[in-house]
Amino acid sequence: MSKYKNILSELIVTCFFIGKIKFAPGTWGSLFAFPVIYMIDYVIVKGAFLIPIEGWSYVEQRFVTIFVATFSAIAFLSIIGVIASNYYMKQKGSHDPSEIVIDEVVGQMLTSALTMLSIVFVYNSELGQHYKSWVIDLVCFFVLPFVLFRACDIIKPWPIKWMDKNIKGGIGVMLDDIAAAFMASVLQYAIIFAVIG
Repeated sequence: MSKYKNILSELIVTCFFIGKIKFAPGTWGSLFAFPVIYMIDYVIVKGAFLIPIEGWSYVEQRFVTIFVATFSAIAFLSIIGVIASNYYMKQKGSHDPSEIVIDEVVGQMLTSALTMLSIVFVYNSELGQHYKSWVIDLVCFFVLPFVLFRACDIIKPWPIKWMDKNIKGGIGVMLDDIAAAFMASVLQYAIIFAVIG
């Protein structure tokens, strides 16, 4: 039974062995978050799932549904990540080994979810009239969230560094990346508001 627990915990924390990639496993973990988010969006749009909200348009209801589904997935993965990380680190005898990337996946997903609304501000600004929609989508949905989250996760400004050093176990593994996601999101909105004036 413990053999299967070991395999399952390793599959979860390494996100199907992505964390075993020798070069920049955390970056690969962050990149893995984007197809996960895309799949959630695709399932909701394709399946026409909607949270019905009286007086709201179809587009608004779809946005809320995607938002709720994404945060539900983030919450689920965070809980699973804490449990699996605790078990995996106990087996390995080390704190937060580099192959654990479930925290990067959750952090990147959270950054993307929190910055979803930023695109609305860009589209409603002069930039929305001067750039093609695919360029704005690429920058707001991929480039900025990815670069800013990776920067916060790698540099670990306060309080992220304090969390990384002082909060142990699976909660510590997940918490510093969640904090990095919030910091990256604030930076994205600050950049966008600075650019659009």
